[in-house]
Amino acid sequence: MEANELRIGNLTYRIEVNNKANTVIDYITIYDMERIQESQTKTFGYEPIKLDEEWFLKCKSNSIFNNGFDYKKTSTGRFEIYVGMSLITVIEFVHELQNLNFALLGEEVVFKNV
Repeated sequence: MEANELRIGNLTYRIEVNNKANTVIDYITIYDMERIQESQTKTFGYEPIKLDEEWFLKCKSNSIFNNGFDYKKTSTGRFEIYVGMSLITVIEFVHELQNLNFALLGEEVVFKNV
């Protein structure tokens, strides 16, 4: 996962020695990611959160899935996103869902119980 894949507000895991926790991306996080990539040091890092059906259930009413879009899980564990019968993209991680929602609706997806 590269810093340029993320927007402020995306969810990822922050990885430290023997610790893995959800974190919300902010401008300092993106700066940290760029610094890690430049220096190749690995005292901590960031990892994408794998998308699963539980995340779709956490989506509140401002998500694409309450606005005419649907999804189908593939055999590889990714999710195909449809509008009607048309496949528009395939996503694998929570931050990709957040970015897609923002691109299509112009607003952040809000998750319940995160």
